[in-house]
Amino acid sequence: MRRIHPRLNRDAKYSLPQSADTADIHDYYRHLESYYTHEQLAGRTYTAREKVNAFLDGLDTTYEYAITRVLQLMKTWTSSDHEPPESLEFTALPITIEEYMEEAEGKDAAVIRTMHFKNKNSHNEGERTATGRNPRESLNEVTRKFVDARCGFCHMFGHLTYNCDKMAI
Repeated sequence: MRRIHPRLNRDAKYSLPQSADTADIHDYYRHLESYYTHEQLAGRTYTAREKVNAFLDGLDTTYEYAITRVLQLMKTWTSSDHEPPESLEFTALPITIEEYMEEAEGKDAAVIRTMHFKNKNSHNEGERTATGRNPRESLNEVTRKFVDARCGFCHMFGHLTYNCDKMAI
């Protein structure tokens, strides 16, 4: 237990999470919040300004517009103020960043990272083979011909027992 629990292993080191390793801004916030909980259990507390700076440091370049807007807000936050402005509170930062990103690119511009893999054998709709046919058309063709027979397994018409898909399932 000492290896994983912060109170039992005070020498455990955790690095700050990066937004590039998370799905979206809210997931990044949850990872960072867990990091601060671990640091608090280890006896290290962060000021509100340190939390905002660390939050901004972990954001990747897709959030560049929002980062500049938050930095402008931080210039208005004087060092004599112990409490941050409402939009710069640590719990409000993901929403503030998301609002700035929507403002920059429109309402449909939420940053969500997904992986898209293209199949090496995939073809474009307009592509034609040497025979002049679209390769996708061959995928849609029925490979088995209708047989005027009744299946002994599923009791449906149109295929023989050895071609029964329901039995295979």
